[in-house]
Amino acid sequence: MSPHAKISNPEGGAFHLHDTYEVYFFISGDVTYFIEKSNYPLKYGDLIITNTTEIHTPVFHSDTTYERIIFHFSPEMINCLSFSEYSLERCFIDRPNGKLNKVSLNEQQIAEYFDIYRKIIFLNTDLNNGNIILKLSKLMELLVLIDKAFFNNEPNLAGQSSANIPDQLINIINYIDCNLMNNISLDSLGKIFYINKTYLCTLFKKHIGKTVHQYIIYRRISYAKQLLASGYNVTETCLLCGFNDYSNFIKTFKNITGKPPGIYKKGF
Repeated sequence: MSPHAKISNPEGGAFHLHDTYEVYFFISGDVTYFIEKSNYPLKYGDLIITNTTEIHTPVFHSDTTYERIIFHFSPEMINCLSFSEYSLERCFIDRPNGKLNKVSLNEQQIAEYFDIYRKIIFLNTDLNNGNIILKLSKLMELLVLIDKAFFNNEPNLAGQSSANIPDQLINIINYIDCNLMNNISLDSLGKIFYINKTYLCTLFKKHIGKTVHQYIIYRRISYAKQLLASGYNVTETCLLCGFNDYSNFIKTFKNITGKPPGIYKKGF
C-alpha cells in the first residue's frame, strides 16, 4: 500500500485496527479523525498517532478532496531501533487510548517531515546496494522527529481539542465499552437511553462515520487483542468479548486483524 493517497469524493469505509503503530500526516480535506471516544479536527500539518489497540477512522464531512500520508511501524521494528534510555515507542503507548493522539507540527517540522518522506520514497525505488540500510536510517529519523514533536511541543499537547461529540453519544459509547460481553443491539440501546433507533444511527454516522454495529464489532476485536496479549486463551477471549458463536469469533478476528486469534496469541 502506498503511504500517500489523494482521493476525490472520499467516502467512509470500515474502522481501522492494525497490528502496527500508525503515523498519519494530514494534508487536505474536510475531515475529523475519530479514535476511541475522541474526534480530532484536522488542519494541514497535523499528525495522528495510533497504537495496536486503538480503533480509528477518518470522518468525512463533505466531498472535498482528501489527501494524507501514512506510515506503519511494527512494535518489533521500533523496539529494535530504540535504546534502553530512549524509547521511540513511548508516544504510542505512554498515554491513555484515545488521548493525545494529535500533534500539530510547526513549519520547520513539516518541512523536515516532507524531506524525510521524499528520501524514503526515492530509496524505495532501489533497495539494493545498501539503500535498505539508508531507508531504515530515514525511518528512524522520522520516528525521532515524531517523538520530539510529541514530547517537546507542550502547546500541542496542552491545547489539543476534540470536535464536539454529544454527551449522550459519549454515554452510549461508554456503555458499549463496559458491556462488550453482553448482548448489545439497537433495540437494547434505545430502551436503556430512551433514544429513537433512527436518531441513534444518525448520531453515530455524523460523529463517528460508521454504524453502531461496526463500532461494537471493532471494539470487541480490540478488546480481544488485549485479552489474548495478557494471557487469556481463545475460548475465554471469545466469551469475554461477547461472541456467542466461536466460529464467528474466529472468522471476524481473522477478517479484521489478518490472522486467527490462536496465531495472534502465539506472538506474545
